[in-house]
Amino acid sequence: MKTERGERITVTRAGKPVAETVPSSKSKRRFGIDEGKIKISPDFDSSLPAEIAKAFGTE
Repeated sequence: MKTERGERITVTRAGKPVAETVPSSKSKRRFGIDEGKIKISPDFDSSLPAEIAKAFGTE
């Protein structure tokens, strides 16, 4: 598709622009960048109300 290659596409009606597709910005996400910086306590969900704990299967 042209938009995937970086081109803009204008959709027209009766020669007047009504919509435009544009390429999305590509983020350069690096997974694991915060590894070792965040610690979650083993009992972090111990104070959940029973109905929420049940929904997550942690009761």
